[in-house]
Amino acid sequence: VFVGTAVAHVSEIKFLREASSAALAFIVAILCEGLMHLGLTVETYFKAEGDRESIKSQCLRDIKYKILPYIAVVLSALAVEISFHFDEIADEYSSGSRRLAGDYGGDDPYDTGTTDPYRWDYGDLPLTLLAIGYVFNQVLDAIGEWRAIVNDKLDIRSRFVPMNVEMTIHRYGEWLLLMIGEGILSLLIVETTPTLSHYIITTCGLLTMIFIQVITFESSPSHAEDHALLRSVGANYAYSCP
Repeated sequence: VFVGTAVAHVSEIKFLREASSAALAFIVAILCEGLMHLGLTVETYFKAEGDRESIKSQCLRDIKYKILPYIAVVLSALAVEISFHFDEIADEYSSGSRRLAGDYGGDDPYDTGTTDPYRWDYGDLPLTLLAIGYVFNQVLDAIGEWRAIVNDKLDIRSRFVPMNVEMTIHRYGEWLLLMIGEGILSLLIVETTPTLSHYIITTCGLLTMIFIQVITFESSPSHAEDHALLRSVGANYAYSCP
């Protein structure tokens, strides 16, 4: 639900700027998703069955170094976005709505005719914080996994739940089929125009989806012994790199 809400409010960057209701809804949805992830991780820590030592180590590490820091970043982005909305309300009460002042000739950030809608400014700070938090999260996770795997003296169960490579191969295949289906659906649901460029784009798009399917499932091994996920640390991360 929360991911769907966030995706539903994705738009052009010029519509997600300062005091944007779409940006506010997007950030709130991301925050709710993070809180739900935190709750599920806590539940896994206490109730998951199996190798309790590795499960608890993985959950604690995720909570301390991934989930809580990113929630803090999302809360910061939400605070900035809310401050934008309060500033806009104050401006409307003091000098009227600047969005409706079509004859205004200054460098008003609300006047899309006087500023570059694709140049970064202070109104982009909330989404910039979300992007920086996500990238930092992925880099930190990659460094932690690399240090745990390459250190021969370290018991990997003290950091992570070992990967079930066979199951991961199966899940990657399902995810790829889902993405191919979404790509084909996106090509077919648009309004048809009887032009040469439309048919070229649609044909090339469908061929791209077909080639991705053929290349992936014809070249990728179906068994863990021959797969990149089990070959080496570098091959594992290169294959699963987000």
